Amino acid sequence: MGVTAYTGPVISFGQSPSSGVPPDYNPNAGPSLFYQGAGLIDGRYAYSYFPGQASSEPIYGFLGSDRIMVLDQVPTTAGENTIAQTQSATTATVRTLTLTATNTANATVGVSIIAPESGDTVTGLIAIDGAADTVTFGSDTTINLWDPTTLISRTIRIEGSSDDSGGAFTINGRDVYGYLMSETVTGSISTTAGSTFRSTQKAFKYITSITASGTINSTGVTIGVTDIIGIPLAIQTGSQLTIHISSGTQFSTGTASTGITVASTVATQTSTTPDVRGTWSSTTGSDGTRRYTVYVSPSPAALGSTGLFGGTQYSTAS
Repeated sequence: MGVTAYTGPVISFGQSPSSGVPPDYNPNAGPSLFYQGAGLIDGRYAYSYFPGQASSEPIYGFLGSDRIMVLDQVPTTAGENTIAQTQSATTATVRTLTLTATNTANATVGVSIIAPESGDTVTGLIAIDGAADTVTFGSDTTINLWDPTTLISRTIRIEGSSDDSGGAFTINGRDVYGYLMSETVTGSISTTAGSTFRSTQKAFKYITSITASGTINSTGVTIGVTDIIGIPLAIQTGSQLTIHISSGTQFSTGTASTGITVASTVATQTSTTPDVRGTWSSTTGSDGTRRYTVYVSPSPAALGSTGLFGGTQYSTAS
């Protein structure tokens, strides 16, 4: 049958509400029903529909249009040295840290994705809590809904064994949709390992490199992840989130009001601006068993072609 596409909008009005005369009578007036549901299309260039494209060309989106499930995943227990194990970074020039070469509790190495900026396959990525994926429909797998069981992204934790406040660390990677992103974090002030750490504001899904610059005194730098989770759709207020946390028979739910950083509204993102979609810090930490189920209710203003996904990610990588 293929894909039937309209330029829209499509309006179902039931029966005509004509004034001054009896309205047209529709004996079948009632709710519209759609096979397997309905959702919001991902309007970004790499993921949207284009007139005339092959019927097997993927089209991406989210199930639902109001209370959209964006996360339904059990995050791994946050680790301190799961992205890069303990190492020295004490020279005065820019240098690249050695990332983990094997899978860890938080990271999967050697992951490949299709880069949305080019359509090419990118290899050798480190994925946090596994790679993002979609649920496909039909034998042609044309319709792709972003799978909330795979969309966990997290901020990156950087810890040193000495005072590294005269230096900085730049993290390069990709977000949950595969877009390039970078952030620079000032080194921590610490005299005892474990006493302090810094973390990124942006939530990463994939890591490609981490470099140190300036005066780094630590001979024991470790890189891991935090329990600050990226929100896959942009939020302007915490009340747009409904969060469920479950573990075994324990269950809690509610609209989020604390631990929320809303989407960055800076016109041009930089290496130090907050996450473009927003983050949530759970007061109930990850332990490998607690499931986070998060729903976003987008505002009408966010329903433009890219408003759902926030601003363009900042990146110095290619």
